[in-house]
Amino acid sequence: MRRATHALMITAAAGALSALVACGSGNDRQLADWDERARVDTNAWAVRTAFENQATNGVITRRTIYQTHFVPGTAALTPRGEEEMEILARHFAKYGSGQMFFPRDGENEDLYRMRVESLFDIATSEGLRRSSLNVTDGFNASQTTPGDRVTEAYRKPSVEDPYAIHGRSGGSATGGN
Repeated sequence: MRRATHALMITAAAGALSALVACGSGNDRQLADWDERARVDTNAWAVRTAFENQATNGVITRRTIYQTHFVPGTAALTPRGEEEMEILARHFAKYGSGQMFFPRDGENEDLYRMRVESLFDIATSEGLRRSSLNVTDGFNASQTTPGDRVTEAYRKPSVEDPYAIHGRSGGSATGGN
């Protein structure tokens, strides 16, 4: 739904620019210069918007703040950590609650608690009630699945005939002899 909305916005913006160009003016050279600048600006806006939406959706999908999002040895978030936590907090506030992940990663208990408090501070500053946010020590289950599959694949012993897949056998990649 979100992608369709963004595509519709980009199409509408391009259509509006086309309509403005079609109206024309007395000075064709001035119109051509404006058209080129407008096209460049519109393209740059479209690319930036798509990238920012993808990055935001990635943060929301991951729902994880890592120890590396903090200044080492402190409860202060790095600029990137602040940005990602604000994205999560706004998203959770929009829906009234949320669950996020913050793996301890060997940090001592006191520092971990202070860092969790920093996360709650940002969440409440974005309008989310403290009781509506669940911070879990661990990882998002969907994050570990591809890594687990790769690890399992590497644990399997090598096969003697790498081309013996899908019923093929032989000495070439195309399955011939």
